[in-house]
Amino acid sequence: MAKENLPDGKSLKRRGAGAGSPGLRPGAEKEDLALRAYRQLLYLLDKRDYTHKQLEDKLKKGGYSPEERAEALGKVTALGLVNDTSYARRYLECFGGRKSLKKMRCELMQKGIERDILDEVFSEYEDEHPEREETERELIIRALEKRHFNPESRDRKEFASHMAYLMRRGFRSSDVYAVMKVFGSDDDPAGAEGM
Repeated sequence: MAKENLPDGKSLKRRGAGAGSPGLRPGAEKEDLALRAYRQLLYLLDKRDYTHKQLEDKLKKGGYSPEERAEALGKVTALGLVNDTSYARRYLECFGGRKSLKKMRCELMQKGIERDILDEVFSEYEDEHPEREETERELIIRALEKRHFNPESRDRKEFASHMAYLMRRGFRSSDVYAVMKVFGSDDDPAGAEGM
């Protein structure tokens, strides 16, 4: 057993402090670590869903070797506990009414979901939700209201600020401009034609 000193001067005894720990047969520590990684994944998946990459990153951060990570991830995948396609579908259903398609695609890519899976899932989603273009425009209107957009304002800088904000949120510039123009008046309030 190894001793670790605590800040108050007391010591903490730990079991299995190294490869030469007494009482372990050769190779047992590697099996124990792979089993521990598997149990950690089960614990994480009990709380919420994760993508394959997110779980891999968690195990990597925990100091597990590539072999231990592969073994543990293989087990939970075989049990059907990790499925990036179903994760992406649930994500779209959950956030579809609050975020733009482009923003959701970007976030799912950051979570490690492969492009071909995203193409398939987004295609299905767009087929099931033909009203999506109107939903995107409604989201733009809600965002403008939340940001206290003043359609009567003739301030070009304010108009550009709102436009940039919405485009960073993943909305298409043509949709943003159309909504901002209709939200205000028929004549271009901020001279946005020249932008």
